[in-house]
Amino acid sequence: MNARHPNAHPLTANQEWEWSFDDSIGSAPYHRPVLLRLKGPMRPLALRDAVAAAVRRHHSLRTRYPLVDGRRMQVVDPPESRPLPLVDLSRLPADKQEEALMRIGRDDAATPFDMAGGTTVRWALARLAHDHHALLVSPHHVAVDLWSMSVLAADIATHYGHAAAGEPPPARPGPLQPTRWAHTERERWTPERLDAALAPWRDGLARLPALDLPADHPPAPRQLPECWLLSTHLDTALSDGVRALSRRHGVTVFVALLAAFHCMLARACDVDRLVTYSLTARRHSRAMEDAVGLYADYVRIFADLTGDPTFAQVLARTMDRVLDGQDTQRLPNEWLLRGTDDGTRPHPLERVGFNMHNTPPIAFPLPDGVRAEAIDYDGPAGPVTTYWRAHLFFDTFDFGTGPIAMEVLTAKELYASTGPADWARRFAAVLARVVEDDRMPLSRLPER
Repeated sequence: MNARHPNAHPLTANQEWEWSFDDSIGSAPYHRPVLLRLKGPMRPLALRDAVAAAVRRHHSLRTRYPLVDGRRMQVVDPPESRPLPLVDLSRLPADKQEEALMRIGRDDAATPFDMAGGTTVRWALARLAHDHHALLVSPHHVAVDLWSMSVLAADIATHYGHAAAGEPPPARPGPLQPTRWAHTERERWTPERLDAALAPWRDGLARLPALDLPADHPPAPRQLPECWLLSTHLDTALSDGVRALSRRHGVTVFVALLAAFHCMLARACDVDRLVTYSLTARRHSRAMEDAVGLYADYVRIFADLTGDPTFAQVLARTMDRVLDGQDTQRLPNEWLLRGTDDGTRPHPLERVGFNMHNTPPIAFPLPDGVRAEAIDYDGPAGPVTTYWRAHLFFDTFDFGTGPIAMEVLTAKELYASTGPADWARRFAAVLARVVEDDRMPLSRLPER
């Protein structure tokens, strides 16, 4: 805490990273608003009260990040009494209502946040009829991570149920607030402890061979970390084959997909050792589990594909390396990157990443038969522009049945707009071979 500014607190390591990234893209929008259709006898005043209660409970929903005495700090503002503005679309024809809803989602997605002076979460409630509404929740990444969205939805639903019934919400222990976490990090990671923790990372990175991704054109000077992003999926038969493969070997679908991803990179780049990163929720206590904020972090996986292993052997090695990565993951991401920075961009630990999400879409269980469903306001299918500090990144989504969905991201400085589709094809080709024969050696997997 700053003695002259008692409401100003240092940033968490994650907030430092997010601020740095936001600054690197010139505050260009890269957030993803959530637009929910609410059908049924929903009570707008009760929902407004529920949103207000969530904003009171979770400080990250009302935090700014100004400069204070030359340092970027987090400042928690008092809660607003009415944080949910109402947009009345009920007088429009039905087709115009839908157009207006799509425009609300797209316009918000195209509107950047002012992290220093404004809010980092935007809300709105659209009324289409007495039993038909739409709720916009638009958070900046610095305020809400993926785990937090489920916490926030559950909190609002709980508060709504009590408000609609005219009851006060039950007393609950307070969640961990980002201001407290920032001080805890600094108390835990003294300079001496941080330097000792960084030493094996520096050594491990120094021993890795260069990872030269096959590119569509020579690297262009990087102005902004612009990327192509394509939403696609594996076919259902291949997805089921991956799940069956995972069960046979006693590993998670994430481990199976990550092992195939590493094999694809090894063949495409002609290396037998590499490092990738994956998202982890990093919720180590009950107070963190109930918190809304940017607590998610990254686990780094060093892949060992030496000796021309079979895919079954790669699976076992990958499982071990994932467990090793989770054991060493508590070193905050921003401080790890800063302490191992060799000047290359993107950083070697940010260059290639792979995620898997297996939590079903966020539920919003309002009482009295109110049904909630997400509204897809995206435009035509195809690669779109986004921002990320990576040359190649896969986000996969598996909910146990049906196709495994993928979002594939490639840096524009290396790839044409067809880059994500090319990498998705490579990945599917590797998966098809190992599902067919898990004793297939690395050297016989598709190369390009």
